[in-house]
Amino acid sequence: MSDMVKKEISDLINKSFKKQYVSTSTLDILPLLNSHNIFGNLYSVKVESTNIKNKQTLLNVIVKLAPKEKQYRNNVFIRCLYENEICMYNNIIPEFVNFQQEKNIEPLFQPFAKIYGSSLEEFGESLVLEDLVKQGYSLGSYKEPVKYSVAIFVMEELGKLHALSYAIRDQKPTVFNKLKNQCSMSYFLRPEIFNNILGITKNLSEQLINTFSTEHAFALATLKESITNASELFSDILKVSFEEYGVLNHGDHQLRNLFFQYEDLHFEKPTKLCIIDWQLAHFTSPAWDLLYFIYISTDKNFRDHYYKDLLQTYYNSLSNYTNKLGADVNKIIPFEILLSDLKTLAPFILYAILPLISQNSQDLESLRFNIAYEKDTVKMFTPSINSACILRIQETILDYIKHGYL
Repeated sequence: MSDMVKKEISDLINKSFKKQYVSTSTLDILPLLNSHNIFGNLYSVKVESTNIKNKQTLLNVIVKLAPKEKQYRNNVFIRCLYENEICMYNNIIPEFVNFQQEKNIEPLFQPFAKIYGSSLEEFGESLVLEDLVKQGYSLGSYKEPVKYSVAIFVMEELGKLHALSYAIRDQKPTVFNKLKNQCSMSYFLRPEIFNNILGITKNLSEQLINTFSTEHAFALATLKESITNASELFSDILKVSFEEYGVLNHGDHQLRNLFFQYEDLHFEKPTKLCIIDWQLAHFTSPAWDLLYFIYISTDKNFRDHYYKDLLQTYYNSLSNYTNKLGADVNKIIPFEILLSDLKTLAPFILYAILPLISQNSQDLESLRFNIAYEKDTVKMFTPSINSACILRIQETILDYIKHGYL
């Protein structure tokens, strides 16, 4: 870690805490080398602060710094990602919390990390967040299919998250429209980004040619046909309006971005959730977050047994929390509309989730090496598939066909 990075972090810490404390000193800075974040460099920082009463406080925070390499920033729209995430923490999340307080909701639903500071300085975009590990949270194990108890818990919490959007839209339409306009467009609906993920999917399909059995050869043929028609699909999805039933989606709702607290030492029963990395948050149907989590975080055996249970658990939670907030979910989004949206969005989301399924099965260091040295964006994010990855992709395509999504 260079002296320049240390100074950047120290200056950011001082700026973030100067309103709360008389003095702040950065005691320790450690790069998180095993971080799963490919859109930022993370550092664990220990901070000692002194208030006006001369009381000292020791804080553990995470500093997230945007990459500075110009071509990479341009290729993946780093600036837009940080604008979106900082907007979420500074504008939208506080509104979610305030709305619940106005409704006298106890306990508050707030699966959000505390933010201490941020910067949108060009090439210096950054956030200072609480260190969730120090608060007793553990990151979800994203390399293995999720456990049933965890999946059900995530569906319950996701239902509450989306309920906030629906209730605010129902009771504070002006506020809702203001929030929606701040993050209305999906990252994946940018033509440059879609073309990149389509290229990655094509590369993956080429690697899959000799891996499908004769029995399942039709699944690969179906994927290839979908890729052939991708431009038409992209054009069609841009024409679809989710205005009537849309909510604020996290946009990257997978185990990589979910921290849990558990009631047991075996990590079986989660009791609290904290959602991180809001860079891809956007306004669309709640089907986005549902498809994203289910198909990235579960395997076919799980979905064969519990797919309907997950959807029903989500909708029940959405209904209950929407009702608690003073709205009627049946008037806001009937279950039949949700099922229809799943079918509409699924073919498009397939192009986002297949590369992520592949990346989640890889050694992160190899992906970081690609990002550091590869100039072509498609090659940069195309992982070499392994046996675990092959199986998960095959299962996903077979499930898509089973549910009529392809």
